[in-house]
Amino acid sequence: MNRTDDFLWLKLNDLKKLTGISNYQWSRWFNGMEMTERSINQIAEAFDIRPSQVLDLVNERRRITSLRNNAIELPQKIDCV
Repeated sequence: MNRTDDFLWLKLNDLKKLTGISNYQWSRWFNGMEMTERSINQIAEAFDIRPSQVLDLVNERRRITSLRNNAIELPQKIDCV
């Protein structure tokens, strides 16, 4: 996996370990809260990527989070009578 793939699929605890940024803050960002320039730079440094890539990756995580939050669970089995 490359660094950008890591960012997209790492759990919040793993992101916290890599960046020192709390799970709570990551969750807020992935649910639409705006990020500060300082935070973007801190993440870019931790992942060895450009700050502009951080914004692209956060937007992709937001999309993934939105899809997960809006997923409809289908019943396991439908009994027909």
